[in-house]
Amino acid sequence: MNVISMPEEEYLTKAFVLAEESLKLDNVSLRKATYTAKRGARWSTHHAYLRKAWNRKNLHILMNTLVAKILFKHNKVDGIKVIHKNGSVGNIGVRKEVILCAGAINTPQLLLISGIGSASALKKHEIPVVQDLPEVGQNLFDHLNVPIYVNLRERVSITLVKLQTLPEVFNYFAFGTGWLATNGVMGLGRANNSGLLLFGVASAEEKLLKAISNFETEVNEPSNCYIFGL
Repeated sequence: MNVISMPEEEYLTKAFVLAEESLKLDNVSLRKATYTAKRGARWSTHHAYLRKAWNRKNLHILMNTLVAKILFKHNKVDGIKVIHKNGSVGNIGVRKEVILCAGAINTPQLLLISGIGSASALKKHEIPVVQDLPEVGQNLFDHLNVPIYVNLRERVSITLVKLQTLPEVFNYFAFGTGWLATNGVMGLGRANNSGLLLFGVASAEEKLLKAISNFETEVNEPSNCYIFGL
């Protein structure tokens, strides 16, 4: 997957990592950020695996196709039901197995509409029960994001001025390196059951900060005591 670490010589990254030692708390762990990229561009599973395999004779890729249901025969997986972009419906049979990788929401959703889940819930929605597994679709949590913007005395953040310098632009287009080749995340950490993310990009634009944080305008009013910094 070509995992790249944020350079430790960056001031904010180094300060973030050293903060764990300074805090001396058992419930806090801080480390430099990592991200998947190659030559200045995001490097996803599409690049790492799929693109290398899509000419194989035993691989068939269907675009704009929705998996609607897992099909069973005598309680054994028999295939999947798909809906194509033009609305036509088809079935794809299998000899061995079906691997679900539809994400945290759609994977249990597919299992449920296919008859795998809590028997009482399935019967309520008139879905024939294939396997009674009460935990399917349970224990899902929202990941709440609470941005905190701070003012720094030192000019160590990534700014538009820094990004627009000739060396930065040259390094990015010539070598795929520099700040333009990163996602701006300096450090990652954990405190108890909460995750921490140090985003080292500065902006004086309140509108941009609100867009990044998905905040409504009223959240930023002085009466709410929420202050944006650089």
